[in-house]
Amino acid sequence: MDPEEQSEIEQLKISVLPAGVQDLVEAITTRLGKLDASHVYIHLDLDVLDPAEFMAVHEPVPFGLSVGQVTSAIRAAVAVRPLAGASICEFAPADASMASEEQPTVLRLLAALTSGSKD
Repeated sequence: MDPEEQSEIEQLKISVLPAGVQDLVEAITTRLGKLDASHVYIHLDLDVLDPAEFMAVHEPVPFGLSVGQVTSAIRAAVAVRPLAGASICEFAPADASMASEEQPTVLRLLAALTSGSKD
């Protein structure tokens, strides 16, 4: 995280999972189950995805999460708490061809966000 992001996270008391969590779905459902919150807001920076699966970001970082891991985590979160809102950031295709190639992945992520309860 950037220092500015870390500062905001601490100030707003945003719940963050530690890096390297082995079972992301379990960690998310456990954490959400303990929070006194009626809904969840999901912020997704696409640069968490492994560049072997998704390259349309400003600064790809090797050995990121798979698309499957992220969609499973999102689906788990919105199954535990209804979605209040979401943001998807860092979509930065180099050209129209790359945007077209990566569009199915973005659509899978959007589908995961809308897969939960409609409360």
